Amino acid sequence: MPQIQKEGDAMPAVGGDVTMVISGSEIGQTIYVGYTAYYAPFLEYGTAPHIIEPKEKAALHFDWKGEGVFFTRVKHPGTRPVAFVGRAAAQWNVTVNQVVQELRNRAGVRA
Repeated sequence: MPQIQKEGDAMPAVGGDVTMVISGSEIGQTIYVGYTAYYAPFLEYGTAPHIIEPKEKAALHFDWKGEGVFFTRVKHPGTRPVAFVGRAAAQWNVTVNQVVQELRNRAGVRA
């Protein structure tokens, strides 16, 4: 499971790096959890089976079974959701409690 990262840290993901952003003001009441890569929603929610066709070239090129192959159309089976944002959001309680405790410590307040 991807771990919650601090703002700006890269998180390895299928297909590349997705930056998980968790940010909030020092004493604010809002925490934002999200991602920066354009393809992150496809990883988060998955995709249905779909057709892939070239946009600017005559064919798509892939390395398949050790050989370069060309296709004019590919039936992609879809992808299962990774749901890393949902899992990170489920950890909010722990994160919020840590931030609240740190702020209490700074203010000298005992819980």
